[in-house]
Amino acid sequence: MKKFFALLITTVFLFQPAFADQGNGEEKRGKRGQHMQHLMDELQLTDEQKESFKQIMKEQREKYHVVKKEIHKQVMPKMDAIHDETRQRLATILDENQLESYNKFAEQKRNHMKERMEQHRQKRSEKHSDYRDD
Repeated sequence: MKKFFALLITTVFLFQPAFADQGNGEEKRGKRGQHMQHLMDELQLTDEQKESFKQIMKEQREKYHVVKKEIHKQVMPKMDAIHDETRQRLATILDENQLESYNKFAEQKRNHMKERMEQHRQKRSEKHSDYRDD
């Protein structure tokens, strides 16, 4: 488990610019492009190197997303188990009305989170489809 968290923390720090929540999708895409262009300029890459550099960065980003999905698949069952345990423990102290209210609240929160995740996926999909064309 320690290795998992070490990997997660390392990943977040290494790819923090990709996660930075600054502005809308257009601004983020522009900033990433600006950062890459700045780095290529700083490295004084030839045109041939620039194309290879972009391709390598694209491939590495895709690998990163695969790892991120794998981590998600590992974590979600554990998170679900914690949620189930929480509901079970709360059922021992709440009356029927309170438990029903809690379940409604939890369901609304889950639905809201799903909507936000779907919106985020759509934005990322749009952003990366534009960026992959580089």
